[in-house]
Amino acid sequence: GNTARTYQLVTFYLGVELFNQNKIEESMDYFQKSLDFEFDKETYYMTNFYMGECLMAQESYEEAIPFYVKVGKYSPRLKTDLVLANQLGLAYAYFNTQDYAKALAPLKELYQQENNMQKEVWCDATARLGDAYFATKSFANAQSTYQKNLDKGCLYPDYMLMQKGRVSASMNKSEEAKSTFMSVIQRFPQSAYAPDAWYNMALIDFENTKYAASIETFTKLIDQPVASSFVPLALQKRAIAYNNLK
Repeated sequence: GNTARTYQLVTFYLGVELFNQNKIEESMDYFQKSLDFEFDKETYYMTNFYMGECLMAQESYEEAIPFYVKVGKYSPRLKTDLVLANQLGLAYAYFNTQDYAKALAPLKELYQQENNMQKEVWCDATARLGDAYFATKSFANAQSTYQKNLDKGCLYPDYMLMQKGRVSASMNKSEEAKSTFMSVIQRFPQSAYAPDAWYNMALIDFENTKYAASIETFTKLIDQPVASSFVPLALQKRAIAYNNLK
């Protein structure tokens, strides 16, 4: 028993060392060996967590999920930081497989743990929670989550505002959406989302058959000093709008 316990621990620590050197394949070999033994429960669950992390690093999101789930079931007896790191892994694994409904549960738990997490990690998880709410058409929750992220002074406020505009547009709140897109442009003129905001603003008018207004906004986008990938779409839609005005 003692030899096996030592083997379990040694292979785990060697795995961690290799993982920290970014030698993912080799670290997995050691973690697999360690997983043959369950003498030390905490080490066993930490090994499962690391297997999830390795698979995430390899973008094998689907395969990572069962490892995180196993740790989650044992979580009441584990240290808080491991539990949170595991929830984070699970949330991103679901998110990256586009299973947004399943991503919600771990993301909601992380949202409650603001005081136990590094700010940027919490902010990032909160952004993904907003996205998961949006993807599952839980629009009011998406709005309040993006707003909370903005209120906390998180990174990428231009993205949060952009998403708030998209959510309003999905709720058919045209004026609210347009003014949100306008604030992306005014507050963050250099943002990568600015052309996206112009385009979405014009699109709302276009879809509401306000063709003259949409032409004006499409033209502003087309005339931007830095060309964006939205220009071909804007040119196409603007031509249709001109046609519809005749």
